[in-house]
Amino acid sequence: MKTTEIVLKKPKQRKSIGPTRSPETRRAIVEAAREILTSEGYGGFTLDAVAKRAGASKPTIYKWWQGKPGLLIEIYDQESEALLTTPDLGSLADELVWLIRNLWRFWRITACGAALRSLIAEAQHDGAALALVKDRLLPQRRSYPLSVFERAKARGELDADFDPTDATDLLTAFSWYHLVTDTLDREKDIEPAVAMIAAGLRGA
Repeated sequence: MKTTEIVLKKPKQRKSIGPTRSPETRRAIVEAAREILTSEGYGGFTLDAVAKRAGASKPTIYKWWQGKPGLLIEIYDQESEALLTTPDLGSLADELVWLIRNLWRFWRITACGAALRSLIAEAQHDGAALALVKDRLLPQRRSYPLSVFERAKARGELDADFDPTDATDLLTAFSWYHLVTDTLDREKDIEPAVAMIAAGLRGA
């Protein structure tokens, strides 16, 4: 089974561009945030530090991302999309294993994994962070397994009227358990779990 090698790209050096609202300002803010997240972790990832490095203003960051959690999710989306868009491997089980393995490696190797754990913890006592997790982060994350299930339906592996909602929730819970317990190195757990889920779905 093929896997994807994760290569972290070093952001290009840039000059401060001032507070003007523009696509260039947006890129500068995201690049600055990515650099700080990588070097300082979520604890050192402050809007003051991001604004200073980007040459932008905190009000601009709040306007576009509603604060630190929204900016983190922007970075997460940008860095994870190419790694989690699952190719057609001809099998539901193979595609789910590919997706979960790449997700765990992304969480384990990049700064986004540790930051996501911190964001989940923050969301337990911060209503704004919880809303972003529920309304923005999770829907995007769910789109990846949902596309795998839709392809399996088209191949005839699943019934045409199969509703993948519960199966997607189950896969999400499985991965998030390993994230929050810091056991993402246990990739051996992936194939048996996927085999059990896939067998149950085919027998449903």
